[in-house]
Amino acid sequence: MYVYLLSYITLLVLSLKEITTSRFYSGNINKLIIGCLLVFSIIAGIRYGIGTDYFNYLEIFNYVNVISDYGYLEPGFRFVIVLIKSLGFSVESLFFFFSFITLFYMFYGIKKTSIYPMFSVFLFITVFYIGYVFNGVRQGIAMALFVYLLIDIEQRNFKKVLLYTIIGLTLHFSAIFIMVGYFFSRLKFSRKSYVILTVLLVVAIFTNHIWTNAFMYLMPDYIQTKIDIYANGIVGGIDSIGVLQRLLLLILFLIYYNKLKMVNASFEWIFKLYFLGFVFYAMFSFQEMFATRINMFFRILEIILLPYILCLDINKYKKWSLLIIIIAWATLLFVSQLTHSFNFPFRTIFGK
Repeated sequence: MYVYLLSYITLLVLSLKEITTSRFYSGNINKLIIGCLLVFSIIAGIRYGIGTDYFNYLEIFNYVNVISDYGYLEPGFRFVIVLIKSLGFSVESLFFFFSFITLFYMFYGIKKTSIYPMFSVFLFITVFYIGYVFNGVRQGIAMALFVYLLIDIEQRNFKKVLLYTIIGLTLHFSAIFIMVGYFFSRLKFSRKSYVILTVLLVVAIFTNHIWTNAFMYLMPDYIQTKIDIYANGIVGGIDSIGVLQRLLLLILFLIYYNKLKMVNASFEWIFKLYFLGFVFYAMFSFQEMFATRINMFFRILEIILLPYILCLDINKYKKWSLLIIIIAWATLLFVSQLTHSFNFPFRTIFGK
């Protein structure tokens, strides 16, 4: 419990200090980011049995001894496992290694892109850390590369984006969305266009039973196979609460869309990538797990977008109300993850 509580309180205090004190981080941001990188990599590296996928990955780490083992996994992921083990490191050290890689690129991307880096770190730890460092390890790395490449996508550094996309694909198939996002970000949309598209996508979500079969027929075999894997015998679409949560965040950004564009020029194209996630969410809404996994790849951008809200030219009472709502939302998601027996209480390899 103390690991989670201390992490939460420390990051919340640092975030509030950052937001309310303009000069606080002038010479300390690098040290704070490095400190967070080391601390949260160690926490993820020394855990034992924490995360719903922990023992699945422990089995993989134990039994992947040559590149051909567990052939259904991406080759780059298997290569790294074999390499680290060949250097004499323990199986448990792989949890630290992959966590460090994920957090290195994630925090580096945050530092380059976010208006309030520590607040972005707070949002990442409370909303995504457990789900994509403790659990979805491979997709977590791909998502970290996505955040790391945001500036390069904006500046159209095609060669770098392509290179990292290829590297990411050797670790998890979801990295393909980095390149999809690169091309999608070139399109032009107005707020009116987003509103119309949002309404159409919500209608598509709640009528997916009508068009699902035709849509699946058009999908490549690889996508159909992935959907079957995620479904794992479970039939059913996304729930109304999941749709509502994503819709409320979209509405918040659209209400202040024109003002947010004035806060920072980067908001417009980052939001474009974020909206793409909702498009995929609607397209695959007939299979909850698959739709959520794809959408979460783009939802990571919330850690960059939400801090823009705090820079709006609105009265301070409304701004503080929005800050409190954002913190309450992140806290609720954090606590909900801790209600799962796989995540709480925190156990380490030293006490196993």
